[in-house]
Amino acid sequence: MGKVYKMVMAFKSKYPGAISFRLKKHCKLVEEHLYPDEEVLYAFCAQKNDSWYDLCNTNVICLTNKRMIVATKRVVYGYFFISIAPNHFNDLTIYNGLIWGKILID
Repeated sequence: MGKVYKMVMAFKSKYPGAISFRLKKHCKLVEEHLYPDEEVLYAFCAQKNDSWYDLCNTNVICLTNKRMIVATKRVVYGYFFISIAPNHFNDLTIYNGLIWGKILID
């Protein structure tokens, strides 16, 4: 098991209500795309959805000393990988709901 997977599982044990699938595959994708001198500061699992009832888009979000990474390994083939550099990160908005919350990244 890699460092990212251990961090995600620590998050999952702290917040057992987090709905997530295929975490090993997502974490492996993150670890494949890390720079050699990049250090993982925090990693967690989350949903990337447009509506609250859509529960099938699990992602691993990783904060490093150089960027923020959002990774999803698709079931059949391919993956989605988003890398956000600090100079492209504008705003963060957090909505807290009764059961789940929402974070909007601009």
